[in-house]
Amino acid sequence: MRSRHIDSKMRGFENRFEKALKYAFKLLTYRDRSEREMYEKLIEKGISDESAQDAVLYLKDRGF
Repeated sequence: MRSRHIDSKMRGFENRFEKALKYAFKLLTYRDRSEREMYEKLIEKGISDESAQDAVLYLKDRGF
C-alpha cells in the first residue's frame, strides 16, 4: 500500500514539474529571461516554489 502512495506522490511531482517546464519554455519563446525573472514568473503563475526552482535549475543546466 505504501508504494502506491509514493508512486502517486511521484506522479504529482512529475506533473507539477512538467507544468512548470511547459510554462517556462512558453516564456522563453518570447524572450530570454534571467533565473530570477523566470522563477518569479513561475511563482506568479501559481507554480510551487519547489517546482519553480527545479524548472529553473533544469533550464540552467541545459544552457537556457
